[in-house]
Formats: sequence, C-alpha cells, structure tokens
Amino acid sequence: MLHHIEQYFEHDDTQPTDLNTDDLPLSTTHPALDMDVRALVAYIKRALPDLTPTPRALARILHGIGSPAWPASQWSKHVDWGRRKDVAFESVMRCAEEVLRENSVQGEEGEEEEDME
Repeated sequence: MLHHIEQYFEHDDTQPTDLNTDDLPLSTTHPALDMDVRALVAYIKRALPDLTPTPRALARILHGIGSPAWPASQWSKHVDWGRRKDVAFESVMRCAEEVLRENSVQGEEGEEEEDME
C-alpha cells in the first residue's frame, strides 16, 4: 500500500493525460435542451409522484451521472440518461431551475383555481 501512495505523489502532473477531449469545450445550449428537461420532469411527475427532483438531479440524469436518490442502476436504461452530456452541466442545471420554477408557479395557480370551485 505504501508503494502505491509513494507512486501517487511521485507522479508528474505536467505530463499530458489520456483524456479524450475531442468533444470539449461543451456547448452551453442545445435546441432541444428545454424540451428534454420538460419531458423528464413530466415523466418523473407521472411515474414517480412521491419524488421531487432538484435541478441538480435533473442535470445529473441528463449527463448520465447517478446518485443515491437517482441511481444509475435504475436510470441508465431511461431514454434521457446521458442525453445532454454534450451540454455544460451548469447550463443544464440552469434550464432545469427555470422549468421547475415554471412548474411550481403553474401548480400554485392550479391549486388556487381548485380552491375557488
């Protein structure tokens, strides 16, 4: 174990890595991003009504990144899993924030209409 630790700290970080950077930099938008986020939110509301997604959770799903609440073992077969990994994570998160904010406003308006009846 000590040998591995020593190797780690002796590694020269100035050498190029084997990372594939062909698709970088990521775009900040995509024509279908808003539609993809809305479709994912609608699916979650319909199929998993007890779960409330956060903007980060939606961005993680659209980037193909699992989490304890949204595990890859369950989501990796979903059509939206990793669908927008070509768009910067922060951009996907911002779009998800806007969509969720709009949905919460629409939900409040719907509740007010029900109260009036």
